[in-house]
Amino acid sequence: MKKIYTFIFLIVTYVIVLLVPANNSISTMNVLTIQKYQGYITLGNVFTDYIVLNTEGNYINAIDVHIKYNPQFLELTDYQYTQSFCQYYIEKNVDYQNGIINLTCGVPSPGFYGKNNILILKFKPLAYGDTSINVLKTSKIMLNSPKPINMLNYFTKQKISVIISSE
Repeated sequence: MKKIYTFIFLIVTYVIVLLVPANNSISTMNVLTIQKYQGYITLGNVFTDYIVLNTEGNYINAIDVHIKYNPQFLELTDYQYTQSFCQYYIEKNVDYQNGIINLTCGVPSPGFYGKNNILILKFKPLAYGDTSINVLKTSKIMLNSPKPINMLNYFTKQKISVIISSE
């Protein structure tokens, strides 16, 4: 019986996440951020970024996060979602060729409340110059509510400069 409820929860969550417009938002703050690597980024040296969710005192049930990076400049060497609040994962994909990371997951009611690392990303710089890691506007953070409401309205961008090492 538990498997049936889990299956129904996943289907309903997936349908709600797909049907809600990305701009149907209530948040006035940045609920999804990229915690930037603290230090110099040099060619060939792996660095770690964290995609951090802060629910701003609200309960949320589902996330649909889309991250974009330039695969000409950065190679995704590892990613982890095991520290995420999610209990059920609908989609966890990486398109290495186009530089897109997707994570769609959720938790039953009452939902999640607080701050959480939903993704840990490790990148290896492949070329010198400037690039970025972006949260795409198709991303959604779904509020625990009778109506499907997307909390996300600010889409973070981390600028990266790969420099020549002084060593």
